Amino acid sequence: MKRNISLFLLLVSLAAAGCLPKLETPTISAGEMDLSRLVMVGGDYLAGYQDGALSLESQQNSVGNLLGRQLLLTNGQEFNMPWMPAGEGLGLNSRPTPTTPFQTRGRFGLKMACDSSTSNSVLRENFDFGDATAYLAPGNFSGLHNYSVPFMTLEEMGDPDFGLPMGSGSNNPYFHRFASNPGNNHLLTDVLQEDPTFVVFWNGMEEIYRYAYRGATGPTPPSVTSFAANLNGYLFNLTSNGAKGVVANIPSLHSLPFFRTIPYNPVPLDSLLADSLTNTYQTFGIDITYHEGENGLVIFDPSAQGNYRLTQEGEYVCLNLPLDSVRCYGLGVIFTAVPDRYVLTSDEIAEIDTLISQYNDAIELFASQYSLPVVDVNGFLQNLQKGMMVDGVEFNTDFVSGGFFSLDGQNPSAKGSALLANEFIKTLNAYYNATIPPVQVDDYNHVLWP
Repeated sequence: MKRNISLFLLLVSLAAAGCLPKLETPTISAGEMDLSRLVMVGGDYLAGYQDGALSLESQQNSVGNLLGRQLLLTNGQEFNMPWMPAGEGLGLNSRPTPTTPFQTRGRFGLKMACDSSTSNSVLRENFDFGDATAYLAPGNFSGLHNYSVPFMTLEEMGDPDFGLPMGSGSNNPYFHRFASNPGNNHLLTDVLQEDPTFVVFWNGMEEIYRYAYRGATGPTPPSVTSFAANLNGYLFNLTSNGAKGVVANIPSLHSLPFFRTIPYNPVPLDSLLADSLTNTYQTFGIDITYHEGENGLVIFDPSAQGNYRLTQEGEYVCLNLPLDSVRCYGLGVIFTAVPDRYVLTSDEIAEIDTLISQYNDAIELFASQYSLPVVDVNGFLQNLQKGMMVDGVEFNTDFVSGGFFSLDGQNPSAKGSALLANEFIKTLNAYYNATIPPVQVDDYNHVLWP
């Protein structure tokens, strides 16, 4: 005991004398990156589309802003992007009508279903152009670092009309807010006027997912030949002055809860009702067989007998399916097929898988050609899907409970954005011999319960 006390007193005296080693904070360094004129170009993730809308809060918690702030610790600049007005934000209504093209960002709250039951649901308000004026109006923006625009494709990046007002030559409400000369300059022109020294370039997701999120009924993605030609042209222009940068690849749709949350068989039936529905359909020459338990949804399929069949295991039902219509009005059950936009069939999933693989191959090819590292977002989300511990907290890609995705099931939450920003930082530190500190994930929220 005396020996232990003596040892303790010796350690205390050494510490008081300053003899114990000190832990030194690594010096922040950009390494081989010149971040004096940093520019970002991308879509939803870099711009900050979260919970189904673009808002000031979601921009502040975007991958672009969190990454940009860490990068600019090296030179003291303040990261700048075309900030939205305060409020609930501007989202594109996933089920638009002529009078309600927009929606607020989603929030959790109690909702009464058609059968009078209540449960926590994602609540949004739809609104029209008149109520969106503050969000649509052009602002006085200069010295921007982030030129990312929700839903922007590579083709649109080079289209001068993309910057026109929504409904007056453009289908996008976001770029018009900060386009320098709508109808004349395209976004690439505005970016090149910044004479960037470093570019964060993450594109290709919007081509794929504006098609996939609509059940493969959205605009058909460009062929890989067309996508590769556009990608090559943009990377050539952005790096021709000697600028360096980083690109990222496209995640698999199998990682996104938008496709994995509602099961393919959400229709519970008892044996009596199952037999009755089966007999009814087969009377009309439609080869649909129900059974007691969980059943698929009726969809149109011209290759099926009678042109209709049930959704099958391995097929995806989109998160925005109006479940009230299934539960109380027989959508997808009683002679009303689920519209194509809410389902991805096996053939459509295979088509999209192939496109993502081909696009990612093109990204790897041209990244190598222009000496740019690739952030493997696809691999990261596949690993996250299996479960990942970060600072003692477990994350996965499940809707709400997984912590990574926001309430739209497509885009990351604030914590998810922090995790992705850190994947960029890891790649940049390794490739450019930099010491950019990571984002503190604990500082940000995931989905908030009411």
